[in-house]
Amino acid sequence: MQHLTTLSQRIDDASVDCRAFTLVELIMVIGIIVALFSVSLPLLGLAQREADKGATKVVMAKVDTAIRLFRSEIGSYPWQPTYADLASGATWDNRLYWHVGTDISTADLDTLRSEAVAAALVYRMDSVPVDARAFKETDGAGYAWMLNTMASERARLAIFAGNTTVATPVVDPAYMATWPLVYRRVIPTTPLLSAPTSRGWARDFLVGEIPRKHRSGDAILDGWGRPLLYVGQVVEGMVASPSDGVWTAVIRPRDYGMQAQGRTTLAPVDALTAKPLTVDAVRLPDLANLRRSDRRFYAPRGLELEFELWSAGPDRRADWMRDAAVNRDNVPLYNYDGSLP
Repeated sequence: MQHLTTLSQRIDDASVDCRAFTLVELIMVIGIIVALFSVSLPLLGLAQREADKGATKVVMAKVDTAIRLFRSEIGSYPWQPTYADLASGATWDNRLYWHVGTDISTADLDTLRSEAVAAALVYRMDSVPVDARAFKETDGAGYAWMLNTMASERARLAIFAGNTTVATPVVDPAYMATWPLVYRRVIPTTPLLSAPTSRGWARDFLVGEIPRKHRSGDAILDGWGRPLLYVGQVVEGMVASPSDGVWTAVIRPRDYGMQAQGRTTLAPVDALTAKPLTVDAVRLPDLANLRRSDRRFYAPRGLELEFELWSAGPDRRADWMRDAAVNRDNVPLYNYDGSLP
């Protein structure tokens, strides 16, 4: 009996000790947890940032493949409308989900085809009155026929790529004087289509591979909920760098009455003529430092006819000038500037 009493007393004493221990340690544990949480919070933020960056890279890789499939199907990359001035705080957008993530309806396809035909017919010498032709063929001159044929095909591609506002430029009067047998008139700078309603070709090359959180309307978003930045719209076959002289070696957009599309090379001189390139002082303020250029209008050598796909990054800030400070945390798909000095 005495043993049972002693055991009971020991249990009671242990309970008292346990309650006292829990009260003291509880305060200490709470303090430790708070300290650990404050230390680990930046690490959690960094981990989330890397996760968003990884998700953005995955989405861009899928979009990259889809854009290339788009070109293989119609002959041109998707065209992007005028870009916003990001430095001023304006928002931006893209139509990539429309072009590579949706299937065009029968009605939209009929409209697209009819508008592409209408744009191409502006340059068809065999089916349009002389006043509507881009160039007039003369005796023994197959050059004008070639230019009109090229322009007709490029016009069709422009509409299918989504550039429904593509226009004919004014032919350089001096160039017109050089080739009087070909250029019978100055082409007005007017859109090929007066009231377009189509948005270009669309095919679901993504086949459901883009999660809903990475889509908004016609746009595809990065890991931080902002539209991906897409630049480098071109119509295949155009020469991006300006040149003069050997017209048999290069055909320029103005040669066949088409608005220039795509970007100019960042090479200091024209590869075909060895002449210095004419640059825009605002878009390319320092030719010696090619990183100070507007990527909407200038591309590294060899990438004039390629596109770029990138994200503004976690701070959701970007600028089209390549070396802008706000671009430091941008997330590109590839190192597009790798060939720049």
